[in-house]
Amino acid sequence: MVTDNEAWAGEDHPFQELRALRRINPYIRSINVACTATGYGLTEPDNPLDFQIVGFDPIVPEIIREIVEAEPPTG
Repeated sequence: MVTDNEAWAGEDHPFQELRALRRINPYIRSINVACTATGYGLTEPDNPLDFQIVGFDPIVPEIIREIVEAEPPTG
């Protein structure tokens, strides 16, 4: 997700949508790239499959690639 963290629009909050998707596949990775720094995000802070990036630097696409290509968790 690339966002300004304004999540008030629409019927469901992105956090609710992510939880619904994880009921289908609990191994979905979520990457939230926030273009503005706020005190909150759209992902679960304690979930190791959720990643929060604040700001957009030229290295961000490489970081995203590394996250996507990483081995899936086992367990």
